[in-house]
Amino acid sequence: MAVPVIYLIIFFAYALLFFGFLIRDFTITLLSGIMLMVLSIYTFQHGLDIFNQLELISVGFSAITFGLGAYVCLRGGLEMYKDI
Repeated sequence: MAVPVIYLIIFFAYALLFFGFLIRDFTITLLSGIMLMVLSIYTFQHGLDIFNQLELISVGFSAITFGLGAYVCLRGGLEMYKDI
């Protein structure tokens, strides 16, 4: 059973990712990538109430979110490394 606040955190993490891409700030995108990875681990373990009957959708959402977060973290880290 997911806590109702988790949906607000999902929206906030994706909004922060979009905002980071919009202003091209690597620190914000790294923060949102870490949030997305932690969020996906939580949703993988506990699931989402919306998809209570369809566990495959919940696991798919978690996998896509983790992949997106990992990609953003790696890409942002490499871009910050290039700036040094």
